[in-house]
Amino acid sequence: MSLLKLKQLHQDGATHNEIVTYNTSSAMWEPQTLSMPSEQIDVFSVTSSGQASFTLTQTPQDDLDVRLNVNGALYNLTTDYTVTGSSVTWLNTPFSMSVGDKVTAIYEYGGTIGDATGQVNKEDFIIAVRTFS
Repeated sequence: MSLLKLKQLHQDGATHNEIVTYNTSSAMWEPQTLSMPSEQIDVFSVTSSGQASFTLTQTPQDDLDVRLNVNGALYNLTTDYTVTGSSVTWLNTPFSMSVGDKVTAIYEYGGTIGDATGQVNKEDFIIAVRTFS
């Protein structure tokens, strides 16, 4: 990031306490919206022996961040379970589920940083503008 691009912040209309990105396509600083993700805890009780599928109440922000506990023990993503969208699949390793097992999924959903379309180009430079008078 060049000093020239940083000096351009004020010219492009950046204001106090604003999150902006430098858009390499337009060569301009653009304001962004930000909303923080919410944490969700879903608790399931296994109702049939060998049950392997569970539907989360929300779609996780990132499938890789879903933590799964069975009867209080934490298990490993891709080794013990998979996540696709709002579906969790138990892989029956190291055991198959039994009636009454308690399954807890912990994850974040929602939350965005983006422009009017809700998107930020990964190559864009993100900066928080904070000015003091």
